[in-house]
Amino acid sequence: MEADIIKALDFNLIFNTAYHFFDPFCKIADYDQKKFYLAQYTLELALMDLKFLKFKPSMLAASTIFLINKIKRAEVVWPDVLMAASGYEEKELKSCARELCQLLEQTDSMTSIKCLKRKFSLPKYYEVSKIRL
Repeated sequence: MEADIIKALDFNLIFNTAYHFFDPFCKIADYDQKKFYLAQYTLELALMDLKFLKFKPSMLAASTIFLINKIKRAEVVWPDVLMAASGYEEKELKSCARELCQLLEQTDSMTSIKCLKRKFSLPKYYEVSKIRL
């Protein structure tokens, strides 16, 4: 039966992930490398946590950008150009961004992410996993 479904779909099983939206959003936000890696670290943490499955991939990517802009005290946290590109207003992102922030605050007590923390503690990633909020 599964083979019939795949054949009917002409083997077209591609679906969008948060990364599909993340890179364009970072480019629109004109992120430097350090902000990009901090956002990437945040997004990768979320992708390892099942509770973030309730969010659409585009919402997760947009909320990550929103949160990093807040953390870095951007002059405009959610500019119109990002709102137009993502289709999300600031108020729609706040719930997901709040959960992302809580996730970042809990990283010290999470043993399941040692490899991710080690990766983002390297100088080539600007040691973003060592940043304290």
